[in-house]
Amino acid sequence: MSGAVVEIFTPADIHRYVDGELNINDRQALLELLEEDPDRMAELMAYERQNVLLVRKFGPKRA
Repeated sequence: MSGAVVEIFTPADIHRYVDGELNINDRQALLELLEEDPDRMAELMAYERQNVLLVRKFGPKRA
């Protein structure tokens, strides 16, 4: 892929990725798109770090 990244995923999809709510195909597609968008990949990584800190402080989320 070259040029601009096509917006298929929304910011909410990044949250669903971090929360483990996307299926495997959508997870892979999102990662492939974000490989070409370092700013959004950094956003995803920041949310992942935030989740780790929240789990450390409050424990795992409950169903």
